[in-house]
Amino acid sequence: MDKNTLYQKIKIKELPQIQNEVLDYFKTNPNVLDGLAGDFFVHVPLDSLPVTKNFLLPRAQLEINEVSVYFIPPSEKTKIHIDGLKKDNGKVPSDMLISHQYVLIIPIENSIDSMNYWYSNESVPDDKENIHYYERPQFPYKFFVSFVKDGFEPEPIGSTVMDQPAFIKSNIYHRVDNSNNKKTRKVLVIRFREREYYDTLNSVFNYKDLLK
Repeated sequence: MDKNTLYQKIKIKELPQIQNEVLDYFKTNPNVLDGLAGDFFVHVPLDSLPVTKNFLLPRAQLEINEVSVYFIPPSEKTKIHIDGLKKDNGKVPSDMLISHQYVLIIPIENSIDSMNYWYSNESVPDDKENIHYYERPQFPYKFFVSFVKDGFEPEPIGSTVMDQPAFIKSNIYHRVDNSNNKKTRKVLVIRFREREYYDTLNSVFNYKDLLK
């Protein structure tokens, strides 16, 4: 997967066990969902997911800085966004990139009836962009996210169904369309502490044998 590829699907033989342990985590800890509505992320300690941890750690070339489950309700679309910014606004901490480049998405439940879309950053004029600032207890503690303003719909440059685990490009605009799904979509999201730009995914994760 190079910097111009939108996604790279992989095969994980432990996928059924990973899916089960993620679902079991929420059965054991139902309170972590209290008060949450709409689409949202729930951070999950990696130590709570031993199968996932044993799969990830030997292959990760960079530190894993986020493990979370993303919930998208039925019949909804996420906002078109970048996992960061499309250009530096001068306020990004010095030890961070302006956006995540490679994110691993592992489908957990109800993902095959939704669609992932990508959009060119150049297709979104500055006046159609909303930049939001966030703070949270987990790394990165302070960060920006670029959203496309409601009512503006750029043309997609690619799409896929998340029918198996995949690395996605997240430093260009993207969204998930769950509007044709009658169930809540759940995926496990793995982010890495990227401190520089890489030409290929090889510098982030050892994945080549997972293509077979």
